[in-house]
Amino acid sequence: GGWPPMADRGVFVRVFSLLRHLLHHPFDCEKGVRLQEHLISQLAGVYMPGETSTLRKDIERVLTPYGFRSRNDNVRHGYGLGTAVLSSSRLREVHHVVSQAASRLGDPTAQDLLTELDERLRWGGVLREDELPVRVFANRSIVHPDLVRRDSLAVPEQAEKLEAAIASGQRVLLERFSDAADHGEEPKQPIRVWPLQLLFHNIGWYLAYEDDAVGHERGLIRCERLDRLALRQVESGFRRTPEQRSEAVGRLARLMELSGGIYFGDEPVLQQDLAHASLDELKGFLTTVRFRCSERVYRFLREGLQRYPLSQMRLSKPLPGDRWRTPARAALVLEPIEGDSHPFPIEIDLPPWTVARDVDFRRWLLGYGFEVVIEGPSELRQEHHDRAVQIAQNYSR
Repeated sequence: GGWPPMADRGVFVRVFSLLRHLLHHPFDCEKGVRLQEHLISQLAGVYMPGETSTLRKDIERVLTPYGFRSRNDNVRHGYGLGTAVLSSSRLREVHHVVSQAASRLGDPTAQDLLTELDERLRWGGVLREDELPVRVFANRSIVHPDLVRRDSLAVPEQAEKLEAAIASGQRVLLERFSDAADHGEEPKQPIRVWPLQLLFHNIGWYLAYEDDAVGHERGLIRCERLDRLALRQVESGFRRTPEQRSEAVGRLARLMELSGGIYFGDEPVLQQDLAHASLDELKGFLTTVRFRCSERVYRFLREGLQRYPLSQMRLSKPLPGDRWRTPARAALVLEPIEGDSHPFPIEIDLPPWTVARDVDFRRWLLGYGFEVVIEGPSELRQEHHDRAVQIAQNYSR
């Protein structure tokens, strides 16, 4: 019966070169340029200029019959829809994660990504209209993206500029809105900083940045909510090396781990000491918080052992008859007080700034109200007492 067309070496190499290119770049096109002409320019040496009819026939005779594209579909919808990288089910999972980040967490840049991903997966028949997600985020951002100021970093266009500056290691000029809520420590004037990362923390998106400490190798690391900041300038003439940014991001990660949150005080030297301290050296920098709690609260606390590093926590041993299955790595070293209303002591070693001023730490610990008794430090114990007195006075009027 003779040789098929693909048996010719030149035809075989040409078609498989096209196939390989389309698998690696399934949506390769250029706006305003005919698709055949664009692909020929991308495959220079495989197709000669003007061979658009040859390219079209290769697509019709090879790619279409073997299912690399849908018959009668728009060629701009791509080929081999990405499943060379992930399976269809995994692509749907990725879509759900991005969808949750855009809708529940209010990620200022995830919406554009979701729009493009949604379009491409529907083109390929990967995304089904009736499919419901198995996992969803219960948390959500309290900041409504349609109600923030147009020059705020919470707006997608501004957030994209900031992300580009982070990726390229550029210094930026930020300004905090004068009418934004504050805790009394935030800078009032525009500041030049090195942006490090965008973080979602509890209720919204924050920017972690390092102050540009002129004359010093490292500056103070802070976090501020995106909707309270405006990007006034990206200074292209001031850049950090990838190694410098990596070192700063490493310090940020270490501070978050030690603090259990995103508040790091206002002393750059102390930050650096803590970030680079060994486990033995840490003991000289951290402050021990000791409190006793009721059995009900203790049941919750002993199940949440990732709030702080285990090396910084010491928990009460169980009371006789407690059938709790104790984790192997948990430091259950403190003796319980039988017969007491708050029999279970807990000790946590924390950075001084967390104990002195961290709002999230107070919401967590003091939020247990009368079911915890703080033993130390004395300042925190007094604060707990004073808050209870003030609350009682509010209801005695």
